Amino acid sequence: MQRFNIVIMILAIFIFRVNATEANSTCDDPKIGINLAGPEFGGKHLPGKLGHDYLFPNAVHLIYYKAKGFNAVRLPIKWERLQHELYSELDSAYLNEIKKFLMKAEQYQMDVVLDLHNYGRYKRHIIGSQQVPKTAFYDLWKRTAHVFKSYPALMAYGLMNEPHDTKGLWFQVAQSAVDGIRSEDKNKAIYIAGEHWSNAHIWSRVNPKPFVIDPQNNIAYEAHLYFDKDFSGRYQNPEQIYKKEDVYKRLKSFIVWLKKYNLKGVIGEWGVPSDNPDWFPVVDEFTDLAQEHCLDWYYWRGGVWADHYLLSIEPVKAQDKPLMKFLSNNIKTELESPLNRIK
Repeated sequence: MQRFNIVIMILAIFIFRVNATEANSTCDDPKIGINLAGPEFGGKHLPGKLGHDYLFPNAVHLIYYKAKGFNAVRLPIKWERLQHELYSELDSAYLNEIKKFLMKAEQYQMDVVLDLHNYGRYKRHIIGSQQVPKTAFYDLWKRTAHVFKSYPALMAYGLMNEPHDTKGLWFQVAQSAVDGIRSEDKNKAIYIAGEHWSNAHIWSRVNPKPFVIDPQNNIAYEAHLYFDKDFSGRYQNPEQIYKKEDVYKRLKSFIVWLKKYNLKGVIGEWGVPSDNPDWFPVVDEFTDLAQEHCLDWYYWRGGVWADHYLLSIEPVKAQDKPLMKFLSNNIKTELESPLNRIK
């Protein structure tokens, strides 16, 4: 009996170590990111004028967020600026701005996700419709991957920001974009947004099952998460504080779905009013859950023209926002966690 108990103990230790190794493997090199807005601004004036309708973030932004512990950037870009007409050459001026940003990001060791910030549309037409066939989406991403595949700072292609009300077309066209990228780039990751604004709370209901196949098996499904009453991130009643005990309810659908299909997930956007410390317990709970379930995340937002935006964590007059001070401590704790250390 004693020998039997010793064998059981050895097996238990072995299983624990295997599970711990698997956890470390899954959570190695967590991406703690910031959305640096600007290149997608001025949607009413397309393609618009650089410096007037839209701006690109610069080295100052990268230096600031790197110093605060962030290691990744989600860079929103606009399809109509990148490609003025379907199937046409990509715009050289807009491309050059993206290239300059990627080179700066490499200098400051920040990984970048190129986020096509178009809500499932091109010039207001749904992708996959007669006006914007899925072959056009394939063409756009094939051209984009061809240009940027050699840039070390580019970590992932974000297929689309918050597709919504696409009448089921998003599930068809997303695969065409993956195919376009993989025809040029076999190495970089791809972020796959979900239908209905990528809302984490109702993820499994609006995305019943996985809808893309990547021959390289290097994808992550991207959900968005806000804590106001209508899930929009507008926080029209910012004094109404969401309970930290309910944060998991908003994440549960996405987490369970990922585990069911053994897939990786990422929170491409989340945010709270940045000047109100009453939201800090919610932030604390979210970052703990993200770490527990190996979810990379990107805060919304920093970048240009952000001084008076409710969720912005850009400094004002060289002073950190209250939320930035709190987040920076959380990031340091998360990155130093044994769960995230590479053996």
